[in-house]
Amino acid sequence: MVLGLQAVARFSRIPWNLYKEVFRNDASNFEIFRELRLLGHIFHCMAVLIIGHEGAYKDNDPKEPHLSLSELLTFASMLSHLLFVCHRRRRTNFLPNQNYRNWQDQIKSMFVSVTMHKHHGVINYHWFLDSSKRLEQYFGILRSMRGGDLNFNVQGLKERMIDATGIARVYASHPEWDTLSRKLHSSHDRKNVRSWRGCTDTRNVNEAKCWMDGRSKALQALRASQVFLPQELDLDNMGERIDMMRPLGVTIGVQAGDDDQEL
Repeated sequence: MVLGLQAVARFSRIPWNLYKEVFRNDASNFEIFRELRLLGHIFHCMAVLIIGHEGAYKDNDPKEPHLSLSELLTFASMLSHLLFVCHRRRRTNFLPNQNYRNWQDQIKSMFVSVTMHKHHGVINYHWFLDSSKRLEQYFGILRSMRGGDLNFNVQGLKERMIDATGIARVYASHPEWDTLSRKLHSSHDRKNVRSWRGCTDTRNVNEAKCWMDGRSKALQALRASQVFLPQELDLDNMGERIDMMRPLGVTIGVQAGDDDQEL
């Protein structure tokens, strides 16, 4: 998935004059070029938030350094604003409601987690641990407990969950048997607390500044695309009920969080 995101992200860095002449000869393709460039920015932000640097996906020693926590939050803010504006314009033709909501929830969670770390005096925050890791481990057990049979129906899920619960009880009695996942144990993986070289000190983070810096970068990319009208980019005058979770004034997604009817 990340390789696909990074491939599309390259469109944000390819200038018009490097496209093939047969493409440039059609004047209507310039509009496609601007849209691809904007999509490249969106996918670049997504890839960065997944791997934490701007280098190659499988590069254990990337030429681009690991990003600091402040830099990651800035990318998160940039992505949030890009998705917000694009979703308001194209609705679900751009991104399904639930996918939009999932990205915004994850970005919100990152900012809230940093703030809570600072409030409780926790110095280091590793964004890749701020996830449902336990649930992912549980799902991994469900898929791997019967050899190569990775798929199952509802009945199979029920049966495997009973067995997985028994396994969890054994691990609870003997925690030394429950070894760490590879991402936390192997120093060769780019995302673990031992090998990560980006600054994770929450005391160096100004969440409000990260949010505004990301907003500025997003607006710069949106204006450069020349796709949107000025009023579409006037984020300070969107309306009282408009926000990242309610781009059209009502909440979307299955974890809406208020009493509005979901779309």
